[in-house]
Amino acid sequence: MIHCVTVSELIVTLNYSVTKRGVSSMIKLKSMHTRLLVDDVEEVAKFYHSHFGLVPRFDDAGGIYQELECGDLLIALFRRDMMCAAVGITADEPMTPAPERLVICLEVDDVDKAVERLSEAGLKPVSSAADQPEWKVRVAHYRDPAGNLVEINSALPG
Repeated sequence: MIHCVTVSELIVTLNYSVTKRGVSSMIKLKSMHTRLLVDDVEEVAKFYHSHFGLVPRFDDAGGIYQELECGDLLIALFRRDMMCAAVGITADEPMTPAPERLVICLEVDDVDKAVERLSEAGLKPVSSAADQPEWKVRVAHYRDPAGNLVEINSALPG
């Protein structure tokens, strides 16, 4: 089971972080989501729905844009070539895993059980389940079909 926080909890955390740093003027967030730029929207949506139970919220039925939700949180998928065109760059270069800049973190009840289930579904981990005492979590890592790093984690006891 994936644990989700609400957008309001996330906004409170972001606002607290900004206030703590002494920034006097901040933009009040109305909502927030993560948008992954991918070459195949439908394939990536199927990955998150099939393996992690994210619920489809919106599908343009044209393979350009989809939204998946977990509680109040949202992951949007958008065609990379269209975003590149919008910001004036080309999408000619194929997407390849690069030094990590983004990790989709999914909290689960039990990392080892989740790894077992994902293995049964044919997914191969990038890193096997391991305790990360400094992070206070047990983690395993995968890649989605677009090459994004996906972490499943659960809190370490104590």
